[in-house]
Amino acid sequence: MTEMTDIQDTIPVAVRQFVLEWGNLGERWGVNRSVSQIHALLYASKQPLAAEDIADALGIARSNVSNSLRELQTWNLIRPVPVLGDRRTFYQAETDLWTLVSRIAAGRNAILKMPVLPVQGGVPIMTGGECVGAVGVSGVQSHEDEQIALAGVNSLG
Repeated sequence: MTEMTDIQDTIPVAVRQFVLEWGNLGERWGVNRSVSQIHALLYASKQPLAAEDIADALGIARSNVSNSLRELQTWNLIRPVPVLGDRRTFYQAETDLWTLVSRIAAGRNAILKMPVLPVQGGVPIMTGGECVGAVGVSGVQSHEDEQIALAGVNSLG
């Protein structure tokens, strides 16, 4: 967990607090904390940042930053931007709040509509031909887990 003391002192206190809170919020939504913190840092930054700068500012591994930037680009929440006189890739976050929220919502909906690969012990909850959730049980044999999960889904009606 990235604590307040791990984030470099070069970042203003208000931005540090925003980065930490956005990381916590993202984690509650099922997004990796580092991904959320990097997004918050880019969102609050006045200028584009390179991966090395992000890693230094947040005190996280460069490889983690690289993977997180790739994920944020997949969601179309950040974009690479050129900086004159520097060969590194710099990144900038989408700052229009409506666009940002729309892209996050679209991404979450796309994940929920992905085909489900059933695994023994887990049962998808289907409504109108779409998976709206799942029940998973763990604790006994896989086939018994599945029976318990099915009983739970069937009790929903």
